Amino acid sequence: MRVLMSVLLGGLVTLSVVSALAAGSSGSSGGAPVSPGVQLTPEQLAHKHYNLGLKYKKKARKYEEKALAAADKPKKQQKYLKRVTTQYERMVKNQIIALQNNNEFYQAMSELGYGYRKLGEFKKSIRAYNAALSIKSDYGEALEYRGEAFLAEGDFEASKRDYLSLVRLNPELAAMLMAAYTRWIADDKSGAPEAKEFKSWIKQRDSLAQALSSNPGSLNNASEW
Repeated sequence: MRVLMSVLLGGLVTLSVVSALAAGSSGSSGGAPVSPGVQLTPEQLAHKHYNLGLKYKKKARKYEEKALAAADKPKKQQKYLKRVTTQYERMVKNQIIALQNNNEFYQAMSELGYGYRKLGEFKKSIRAYNAALSIKSDYGEALEYRGEAFLAEGDFEASKRDYLSLVRLNPELAAMLMAAYTRWIADDKSGAPEAKEFKSWIKQRDSLAQALSSNPGSLNNASEW
């Protein structure tokens, strides 16, 4: 597991940065002050910063909604988008501290990947999801989020694999990834051959998913998958 964390954190941030973040976590991470003489265990610290990261994620999502609603007011929208970035950066910092205190915390690894993905750092995001899935291979949230990260990176084959895994593991999460595919189709203007092929694949799988939705038990016998 020590090797796993060296790969994860080594690829994401330097160890000196991680140490600095942990040392300054009581001030910069937004955590509640700890009473004098009370020392939290590493497990307690991990959960504290994991939960703080989730709070910043929630705040970021609220600002994303406000930015979307302010589409006709560019200056106001930019203000909200800056706040989105700040909240996701705080989220990332707290998940890093959580992982330093518990290097098997796969949920924190997945949330770290989420934060990096939202900041546009897709390679770091994918490494974090990979680390989470190396501990719990059937962690559906990491699969769904990684599928979106692969999509953003243009790695369509890898994204397909995550989608097909989700179809059997968690159809609801597969539907979420399919929704991300649909949004991507609406936005993509590249015209690249591989993108066209992927769009065709998406439409076929979406039609098949809808046809099978009324009979989930038939999914394992569907040779088209």
